Formats: sequence, C-alpha cells, structure tokens
Amino acid sequence: MKKFIFIIFGIFASFVAYLRTIEINEQVQQLQFAPEIKEPGAVLKDGRLVTNGFARSDIRKFDSSQISLFNRLFRFKQWDYFHLITSQVYLAVAFVDLGYVQSIQFTYYSVKNDKFIHKDKVVYPFQSRQFTLEDECTLKDNLSRSFISDQINVEYKGWLHNGVEMRSIQITFEDFEASFVMESHQKDDMYLLKPFTNEGDKFFYSRKAYGWHAYGQIQNKNEAHKFTKANAGMDYGRGIFNYATFWLWISGMGFSGDHRIGFNLGAAGDNIKGKETSDEGIFIDHQLYILKNLEYNFDLNDLQKKITVKGTDFYLEFIPKTTHLFTEDLLLIDVKFRQLLGVFNGKYQDIEFTDIIGIVELNRAKW
Repeated sequence: MKKFIFIIFGIFASFVAYLRTIEINEQVQQLQFAPEIKEPGAVLKDGRLVTNGFARSDIRKFDSSQISLFNRLFRFKQWDYFHLITSQVYLAVAFVDLGYVQSIQFTYYSVKNDKFIHKDKVVYPFQSRQFTLEDECTLKDNLSRSFISDQINVEYKGWLHNGVEMRSIQITFEDFEASFVMESHQKDDMYLLKPFTNEGDKFFYSRKAYGWHAYGQIQNKNEAHKFTKANAGMDYGRGIFNYATFWLWISGMGFSGDHRIGFNLGAAGDNIKGKETSDEGIFIDHQLYILKNLEYNFDLNDLQKKITVKGTDFYLEFIPKTTHLFTEDLLLIDVKFRQLLGVFNGKYQDIEFTDIIGIVELNRAKW
C-alpha cells in the first residue's frame, strides 16, 4: 500500500514539475475586431464557443452546466471585478473562482496622497467555498454575497430599480472602510466572445461595463473622501483558459467636461485564435465606440516608461504613479501580475481628456 502511495505521489509530482516548465508566450499580437453579433442565441454549444465577436447588449446566454466536471474543477476560470474611480482614487474588488481555489482581491490607490493598499485572501480547497458566481452577467433578480475573513470583509448586493441595475459594495478592514452604490444607465456595454482555439473548447466570455454612475464614501484612517459624481464599472469574466496565459490590460474612467469617458484596451499573446477578437473600445456618455488600428508603444521589461497608444482618431498616453508586483505560488498555480496605477491623457475625435485615473495590468499566469 505504501509503495502504491509513493508511486501515485511521484506521478503527481512529476506532472506538477512538467506544468511548471511550460513557457508563457509573451509575444504581443495585433488584435482586430470580429464582426458585431446582433442575433440572440447561446454562448456555448456542447461546451464550446459558438462564434467569436462582440455584442453591445446581453443577447447571448451563458450556460456553465455544459462544461465538463474536469474543466469545472481545474480549467474553468470565473471572476466578477468591480472598479470605482473618482477624481482622487482608484478602488477595485474582485470575486475570483478558479475551481480549485477562490479568492477575494482588493486594490486601492489615492493619487492625491500616493497611498496604495492591496489585499488578496485565498480560500484553499480544504476550506468551505465562500461564494457562488452566477452564469448571468446582467441582473435578473436580487443577489448578495458576503466574504468574511481575517484580512478583509466584503458585503455585496445587487438589485433592479425601475429596470436599472443597482449594486452596492461595502469593504472593511483595520482602519479602512468604503461604501458605495453603482448604477447602470448604459446604452451599450461590451460583451466579448473570444475563442482561444479553432475548436472553441477554450474560450473567454466577458461583459465589460464602464461609466456607471457611482456615489458613496471612503474612510482611510483619519482621511474621508465623499463623492456624489464618480464612475464605476464591472468586468464579468468566464472562460476555459490555456494553462499558461499572458495579457496586457489598460483601463480608465473619468470626465471631459460633462462627458463621461471610459476605455478598455488590451493586447494578448497567449493564443493563436484569440487574436482575431479584440476588446478595444471607448465609452462616451454610455455609448461604445470601437477603436481601430491601434499601435502600442511600451516596453514589457520596463513598464515605468510612458505607455502610448495611437489609432484612428484616438491617442492615449499613460503616466504611471506607482507599480506593484503580486505573486501567487500554490503548487499548480504560479501567478505574477504587475499593476501600474496612474493617469491617462488623450483624445478621441474632438474630445480631449486629462488626468483620468486608471490601471495598466500585465499578467503572466500558470493556473
């Protein structure tokens, strides 16, 4: 019996060692938008992505029950990421479910005070699951989640008010407390259907929402920040990813006069098929405009340098204020992602914007 156990352990250890040797492809590829999807239907058929492209509304329905048990346990990745941006701060909280582990991730940065806080609490397989992430990416009914730990407490609620999606989030730990409400008045969101293989057995389905109205308050020790006119958004992600994954994500929200502005840019190098579906767009006054022919100018090995993006009728530059490297090394998981927080300046057509707070994230993951 002992000999059998040692053999099994040896096989498992060899498998883990093999996975750790897999290289991450960091070649950044030029992305392009697939055709806009306007017909309703399903996201998956027999667990595979039906088509690639993007939609402006929730017309494709996601059904995770089609995903095999093995993939649900080991390959299916889910997250609900909520971000709030005022004239002074960037705040984000994410519910992440990788199947074999869950985590809550929190980021806060005050540009005015150059104050950065990050919390990342992992729930291991032998512990009780803390939350469930729904298939629906838009609210159909009331929902609530609670995450209580020694590191951070998060209370989340969602409901509909006269057909408008409403979400409230409360975050507390030590001398920090944040409470805010975000409500959607969008004409468009971006619903992304992105295959990673020709067969569609690996894919990414996402709802990217920007420019929600937000109001609330943040208390950090003796510093209080109340806001009645801020921007918020969400990044709903569901997918079966390659074990070795790489992406560059650029995101920001703010104002240009009375215009609400939010943008979502990205460059990826972890797959072949996925480069055919871009998620590069700008939201102005709740409406999505697709960005085309973008050219990125950055150094993957030195992200402290100014990052610029140029395209048709579009220019963006990012000036980093702070950068932080986060790692997770949990046997099968080897995650290294660098977050840069700072300000964006740019122009889209005749609308100029300055000092918009946002984030640049470089992720290299084996998960």
